[in-house]
Amino acid sequence: MRLSIALGCLVLAGSPLNADPATLINTLPDRPVFNIVAYGLTVSRTLAPGNRIAVTPGLFSGLGEKRVVLGSGITYYLARFGGIPRLYRLGSDQILILNQSGRAVPVILGTPSVSAVLAAGNLALGALIDGTLRVDWSDGDHNRSATLQGAGVYRLVLDSPEGVGQTVSLVRWE
Repeated sequence: MRLSIALGCLVLAGSPLNADPATLINTLPDRPVFNIVAYGLTVSRTLAPGNRIAVTPGLFSGLGEKRVVLGSGITYYLARFGGIPRLYRLGSDQILILNQSGRAVPVILGTPSVSAVLAAGNLALGALIDGTLRVDWSDGDHNRSATLQGAGVYRLVLDSPEGVGQTVSLVRWE
């Protein structure tokens, strides 16, 4: 009996049950309903705007997508480019910036640069060049800049580091 329990534990330790979860971020203004099938189990989920969840790697269905494979340790985001919301995979050389400051923020990405006013709740997608991406933004009172290294998700958030006034900061979403 003890031998079979020990063998069962060894089999489970090497199985995909301990795989890194995938990360799913909702950049849409609504709460889409989607399904994830993993290990023969179908789970229906919803995700509030601007939030993220860790999901078991498996098959994603929703937003018109059918059985898209979600890989272990990969970041995915729900976004609307054009008219149709879809599931996108964040590339290994991409930066996703979410404006969660509650304000419209002027943003300049990269060199050569692309500029736009990023409305509250919207996103910007940039590509790393030689492993970095320069980002400039304004919070109304000050012009700020950062050189981002490594792909990932960043957020423009409202904070007050000096305790006076309100500052828009760019922080990595860990």
